[in-house]
Amino acid sequence: MQFDPRFEFSSKKVITNILPPMMPNNPICNRKYTIYYSPVTCEYFLTVANDFFNDDINPLLKNEVHGKWDIIGNGVCRLKMYVNLGGGNNLLVMARYALYKQLLPNYIRTIIYGDRYFFRENKCLLNSLVTVRFMSDCDTMNIVEPYGTIKNFR
Repeated sequence: MQFDPRFEFSSKKVITNILPPMMPNNPICNRKYTIYYSPVTCEYFLTVANDFFNDDINPLLKNEVHGKWDIIGNGVCRLKMYVNLGGGNNLLVMARYALYKQLLPNYIRTIIYGDRYFFRENKCLLNSLVTVRFMSDCDTMNIVEPYGTIKNFR
């Protein structure tokens, strides 16, 4: 599959909204991300909050991804990403999976750029692992994939 140049990441196309009680540089615990990509404007919208942002629009219609920090232990953290592939038609689920595989590096870059003050204050998180959980009604597509570390996407 050829990469579509419209999907190229540009920090100029990231719009960030940090909701209280989250602050630009802390806390790690309960820090959650909701990222929405608009294919119309080619912009990424990032909401940082203590819960996933919900505006009552079907996430399957919005190319939405969620992420949250998971403290594994001994100060080690992992960024867990969640992608809802939906269900029903297996071909549609596979097409959504292929699209997200293409876009996920940009979703991760959106978090890094949009929450850059947080990463500047918490440099140790750059070594954190990133995992992506794909969720679907199709059992074969309920999978978790490793995506390396945060610093691989800078």
